[in-house]
Amino acid sequence: MKKPLLLTIIVLLIGGAVFTGIFLRLRKPTLDSIRKRKARYDDLCEVRYYHGGGMEGSRYVTKVYRNEDAKTIVSIEGSARHDILSKFMIYEVADDTIDKLNEFVKEYNMSIWDIFPESKFEVLDAPSTSLTLEFNIPGQKYGESVTISYDRDMPDEAYDVLNNFMKLISQSVSEGKLCDTYLYDFDDERKIYVGKDIENSDEDVEKIIHNDWENGDVRLYGGYDSVLIINYGDYENNEFRIKEIIHEPYRDHNASWYIVLEEENDENKPIYLTMDDWRLFISDEKGNDLYLESK
Repeated sequence: MKKPLLLTIIVLLIGGAVFTGIFLRLRKPTLDSIRKRKARYDDLCEVRYYHGGGMEGSRYVTKVYRNEDAKTIVSIEGSARHDILSKFMIYEVADDTIDKLNEFVKEYNMSIWDIFPESKFEVLDAPSTSLTLEFNIPGQKYGESVTISYDRDMPDEAYDVLNNFMKLISQSVSEGKLCDTYLYDFDDERKIYVGKDIENSDEDVEKIIHNDWENGDVRLYGGYDSVLIINYGDYENNEFRIKEIIHEPYRDHNASWYIVLEEENDENKPIYLTMDDWRLFISDEKGNDLYLESK
């Protein structure tokens, strides 16, 4: 008699566990249920969006904050690979930008969105994406932050909310004023500028062009060992090296230098590179002139 009773208990336990698992999955937080809960914080002071990592080590960061002069700033940073200098674009935006973002955060109660469960699936060596919200806390010197990972197990509607949140930031940038643009060398902890009246060292020039540049099917890839791979004009993924850096403007372009590139076999005529408003200008003696944008 004991064995059937023990078997019955085991079956009930297993059945209860399965039912509990199904119930918990059905009880996964929804946007409506989250909006009904009590907010954890309600005074947003800073936003940081991050996308990057993975095998290539890309890094794209958007930050919204108030500077020491109480101006609202949006800082946009981008680098396609870990070995490429980050480009920063600094915008001054409307004073009420953070207030509008805070209202959006409160509307969807985003201060508790870290309660969404971790995803059961993990893609190795893949980039990660997250949104960090920083809040002022009365009586505290330092605030508290909530990080919303895009890898969490969230309903589809949550991603729509996150996209609309980022659209608010994009709108503020489109209506704002570009105040500064520079490359940042994290190794030396310094800003690098480009202009006709700005002297760049040979080392800086090589760092500036070491990037992924493209315009349609035309591409210049800054590879390793100072090799530049070019798909341009008559060149199909040809390898070039820097022959010379001339420290004077090329034609009327807005840089104090230009570069002469040549192939190792020297079969083709040289290619010339310079900068113009943070675009790479590429030219050859056949009259093929083109602007390339950083990837």
